[in-house]
Amino acid sequence: MIVFALLSWPELAARPMREIATVSDVAVGTVHTVMRELSAAGYLRDGAAGRTLNRAGELLDRWAEAYTIKLARKLPIASFTLDTLDRLGDLEVDLKAEGAQLGGERAASRIDPHLYPTTATFYLSGVPASLVARYKMRRDDDAGSIHLRRRFWRRPGDTSPLVPSPLIYADLVSSGDPRQREHAERIRRVDDRLVELDRL
Repeated sequence: MIVFALLSWPELAARPMREIATVSDVAVGTVHTVMRELSAAGYLRDGAAGRTLNRAGELLDRWAEAYTIKLARKLPIASFTLDTLDRLGDLEVDLKAEGAQLGGERAASRIDPHLYPTTATFYLSGVPASLVARYKMRRDDDAGSIHLRRRFWRRPGDTSPLVPSPLIYADLVSSGDPRQREHAERIRRVDDRLVELDRL
């Protein structure tokens, strides 16, 4: 979670440990430990401007792999199907009003319009029961195309409709779907944040 925050907002590396802990939603002691480990591994460096990320593209690769194995499995809240996907756009607007942010391949399609998503992944704090009823969403944890996942970060003032692009990338990589993994490489070449990380 700490590495995710640093990849999403690289300027956090130079901020106080308490601020990193707030955004990562972890204890300050955990931040101290992880930052020491990142420094020892060469992923953080100290300079005139303070701490900065180093070899961030490599760190993104390692984090996406760890996300697939560890964190992603703890995040699912529920999956649903809709009677008609024609209402998905309206559902997305209403979920955003509830504080949800869009991830996965539907978010990736906003970065690269050549992508045609078949699933929608939303990060939020819980299932909005009123929307489930309004849209007649049927729970289907096996084959549902609308996935609700627990948000695991706290960025004060973040009103973006999309989750940070490192998470969009990791969602695609972790899907196990060759088509989505191909999309991951496409957005890595065109998304400003991901391109920046590969240059650090």
